[in-house]
Amino acid sequence: MTGSLGLIARGQIKTEKRRLKVLRLDNTASDGAFSEGRADALLKSIYVVSKQTLPPQAAQFRDFVYSDQARYILLAHDSPPAWK
Repeated sequence: MTGSLGLIARGQIKTEKRRLKVLRLDNTASDGAFSEGRADALLKSIYVVSKQTLPPQAAQFRDFVYSDQARYILLAHDSPPAWK
């Protein structure tokens, strides 16, 4: 809609190939880079919680979430994971 304003994650914009004009908010640049001291101001956390013993398919998914492949996918969509 023309003239609309809303919030959307950078990763979603990139993943869905949205044609949106990204505006500067607070101390962020239009590419999402933060000014010093604001590195966590607009971040959201997603947690993976599981039992110690999992069915094989659930264990495979958990292992994938923490894999280099998943890290690459997240980075490619402007969603850097917090783990190393």
